[in-house]
Amino acid sequence: MHAELSLSFNLQEYQVAILGAAKGGTLSRQKAKHLLSLVVFFFLTFGTSCVNKTVGPQTTLSEFYVTTQVDGWVADSSSHLVLHPAADLFEAIDGGAPIYEAAGLQEWFVESLNGGPNHSPVYGDYNFKGYVEDYGTSSNARAIFNTNTSTKMVQNPRDTFSDTVQLSPFSLSEAQANRVQGGINVFANFGQVYFEFSLTGYVDPTTAAPDAIKFLTRYKALAENQ
Repeated sequence: MHAELSLSFNLQEYQVAILGAAKGGTLSRQKAKHLLSLVVFFFLTFGTSCVNKTVGPQTTLSEFYVTTQVDGWVADSSSHLVLHPAADLFEAIDGGAPIYEAAGLQEWFVESLNGGPNHSPVYGDYNFKGYVEDYGTSSNARAIFNTNTSTKMVQNPRDTFSDTVQLSPFSLSEAQANRVQGGINVFANFGQVYFEFSLTGYVDPTTAAPDAIKFLTRYKALAENQ
C-alpha cells in the first residue's frame, strides 16, 4: 500500500572522504572546505526529514464517515466523528480489543445512523452501528477480516435467523454477513480498512440485506478513491 523511500546519510563518512581527497592532492584545501560546508548545510537542512521517510498514499479515515452519504439514512443524535487511536478500543468493546491491536490497528471510529422508509431526523425505524478501522496495510486488514469471519460468523443453532447471507455483487473475500434476530451483521475489507457493522430494528431481517449493500457500495467507492 505504501511506497517506501529510504535515504541514508552519514555526515562523518562524507567528512572523511572530502578531507582524504584534500590530503591526496585531488582536491584543494579551499575547495574541500567549501564542499564540506555545503555537505553540512545539506545535512542540517534536509537530513532529518529525508532519512527513512515513508512516501506514498495515506488513508484519510474521516472520509469513511458516511453520514448523509447513504440515501435514506441520517446521523443518530448522539453520533459525531471522533477518530480514536488503537488503545481507545479497550474502552469501546469488552474483551476483544487485544485481537485488533495485535493485528496492527492504527486508528478507528464508530458511527451510528437511523434510517428506514419512515425515518425522520429525530427518529429512525432502523438502526446502523458501524466500526471503521485503519490497519495501515492491506495484509493487516485482510488478516483481521479473516479472523472475524471465521469466529463471529459461527451459526447459533438455537437462533433460526443466524444464517450466512450473500451480499451480491460483493464476493465473500470482500464482505460476509449473517442474518440475526431483527437484522444483519456485516464484516468487510477494502484495502487497508476493515469494516464491521450491524443493522437492527427490522421486523423481517431479510429486508436488511439491501441496506447493507448500500453501505458496502459506499465504503468500497471511498476506498477506491483513497
